[in-house]
Amino acid sequence: MLKFLRKRRNLKIVLWILVIAVIVTFVFTFGPASLIKQGKSNQPKYAGIIFGKKISLENFLKSRHYCYYQALMIYGKNLSKIIDYINLDEQAWDRLILLEEVKRRKITVSNEEVIKEIKQMPLFKEGDKFDPKRYKVIVTRYFKTDPRSFEEETRKNMQISKLYEDLVKDVSISDEELERLYKEENEQIKVSYTLIASRDFKDEVKVDESKLRKFYENNKTLFKVPLQVNVEYLPITVELTEDEVEVTEEELKAFYENNKEDFKKENQNMDNKKTENVKSEYKDFTEVKDDIKKILVNEKSKDKALDIAIEIKQMIDKGGEFNKIAKEYSIPIKESGFFSKVQSIPDIGWSYEFVNTAFNLKTNEISDIIELPNGYYILKLKDKKEPYIPEYNQVKQKVKEAYINKQSQILAKEKAQEYLRQLQDKMNSGLDFKQAVESLSLKIETTDFFARNDYIKGIGKSEEFKRAAFDNKDGRLSNVIKVARGYAILKVEEFKPIDNKKFQEEKESFREKVLEKKKIETFNTWFNNLKKEANLKSFI
Repeated sequence: MLKFLRKRRNLKIVLWILVIAVIVTFVFTFGPASLIKQGKSNQPKYAGIIFGKKISLENFLKSRHYCYYQALMIYGKNLSKIIDYINLDEQAWDRLILLEEVKRRKITVSNEEVIKEIKQMPLFKEGDKFDPKRYKVIVTRYFKTDPRSFEEETRKNMQISKLYEDLVKDVSISDEELERLYKEENEQIKVSYTLIASRDFKDEVKVDESKLRKFYENNKTLFKVPLQVNVEYLPITVELTEDEVEVTEEELKAFYENNKEDFKKENQNMDNKKTENVKSEYKDFTEVKDDIKKILVNEKSKDKALDIAIEIKQMIDKGGEFNKIAKEYSIPIKESGFFSKVQSIPDIGWSYEFVNTAFNLKTNEISDIIELPNGYYILKLKDKKEPYIPEYNQVKQKVKEAYINKQSQILAKEKAQEYLRQLQDKMNSGLDFKQAVESLSLKIETTDFFARNDYIKGIGKSEEFKRAAFDNKDGRLSNVIKVARGYAILKVEEFKPIDNKKFQEEKESFREKVLEKKKIETFNTWFNNLKKEANLKSFI
């Protein structure tokens, strides 16, 4: 990847991919080539069906490739940090569905518009001017496509952007709605509360065999074991190759010069008037040399690991035995043990790419190469366990724990309602909330000021708790409120309204923010309905 792709100022290329950015979170996998299983006779002829139309593998791959390149341009070197949490196939299908709608609405983009858009992309500029040579090198060498194809895919994205703008052009925010939203975001409140914790009632729960069996029969799905798989895998990691890697002094210096933005001194004052006497705003090469070496060793090691992974995969595709090839390369085959889609895997952790690949394999099928942060992996499905509900005796301890938790919550709620009545009586007789709580030998807690979207220490992100607080800002005692640890009763201590002067100062910038959010919500609602209409059937 070109060095300038790593610079933050070149990661702001988002205007020409607006719609893709707002539909779904950017999602990416190993890269454009990982979808098709080379040499497989059972490869599907079509990628899938949308709106009753068959979508060829070629068209699907074009969409997938382009989504990947957009991610590459936006995230640069940070792409590898988020690669495990995303789904490129889904984004590719979303793009194809939108392009079908573009056709139905006959939305067009002229050649002149495409040329203008590409010329404005910072990625292809040398200084302030568009550089045709740079453009061709990046598109052909790093995006591995030709300029014409890149321009056509850019045209499609611009058509999607026009579709988006057309759909949201009438969305607006009234002054009344704007003030209400500003209040919801900026009003703050401080409360005192008492918590009746469910765990304090566990010892009061009476347990016998008949109750546990009845609870199990009525709640069997709670104990269902999901689909599980067990895979063998080859870890072709950077650790296997880093001893073979050498980094020259010239390479270290070149990296430093090409990535100086990453080596700015902390707290560097960028005001020209105040930095006249500052010799350099960047760290000296000698200060960061070791860090640069680690980066380059890791990059080169990963490149070597990829070369080995490709060699191994080619040998497997030609009929080579998984175990035998692993021995030839002195790479120990590891076994995951059975795991579900949400479980962490020993030595791997939780990885979307690993899990998604494993669960899409058939028994004894070998995967394509997948990329994880520390290298490349090839998986082989050893065994699969279908979902099942265990017999009572197999999960008796889990049944007991679930039953006690459920009953302790019921007891806590009953006790909280009893305390609420007592608190109301005591406060009606003249005690304040603190005195009333302490007279019942309960503990009283007081929060810091919080807004509707804040996390509350001791309570968490309970929407019910925050709603009760703002609904009772006049000082009334709340009803019993369900929270993560049990049940709470609260009383507002202080309410901070919005600063009207500040609201007037921030009014238009806030309008712009919430209007964009409303547009996205409007678009997403429309798009979800479109996806239902598309009735996607994917063969990938």
